[in-house]
Amino acid sequence: MYILAFGKTTFKIRPALSTGSALTAANRAKKRKRGKNDMMHPKLHHIALKVRNLERCEQFYAGVLNLPLIQRHRQEDGAIRSVWFDLEGVTLMLERCEKVTENDKTAPASQAAPGWHLLALTIAPGSRAQWREKLRRAGVRITGETAYSMYFSDPENNRLALSHYPECNPGSEERTEQPALHG
Repeated sequence: MYILAFGKTTFKIRPALSTGSALTAANRAKKRKRGKNDMMHPKLHHIALKVRNLERCEQFYAGVLNLPLIQRHRQEDGAIRSVWFDLEGVTLMLERCEKVTENDKTAPASQAAPGWHLLALTIAPGSRAQWREKLRRAGVRITGETAYSMYFSDPENNRLALSHYPECNPGSEERTEQPALHG
C-alpha cells in the first residue's frame, strides 16, 4: 500500500494489478464479483515526476530506495528520456525536463504550489532504524519524523517519506488524538 499526501489530504492507495500480472484465484473471483460500477472507481496507474538530472535521480531511486528498474526510454539520439521503476504494480516514471529556465534552476522541484507534494512509500515499522542508517550512509538528510513516517528529499528536492502508518514506530509514545467535541 502507498500513501500519497497532497496538502492536508492523504490517500491510501492499493496498487492495481497490471495487465501482465498473474492473478490468483481469489483475485479473479473478487474481480468477477465487482459490478460494472467499479469501472468508475479509478485506481492509481502511475506517478510521473519531472526531474532535471535524470541520471542522478535514477541512482537515488534504484540505489538508495531499492526500487526495481522496469525500463529506460531513449530519445532518437540515444539519450535517456525517462526511467521507470516498479512500485508493486504501480509505475514511478522519472521524466527528464526538456527545458530548464533560470527560475527552474533555483526553485525546488516541490514548491508550495499545485503539483506533487509528497510521495510516501510503505515500510515495515521494524525496519525504520535500518532505513534511517541507509539514508544516513547515502548522505540523505532526514528533514522530519513522526511516530509513523520519516521525511526526506531526493536529489532534486522532491519531498519523500517512508511510512508505516497506521502502526506506530516501536517504542514511540505518539498516538493519534481524536478532536474534542464542542457543543
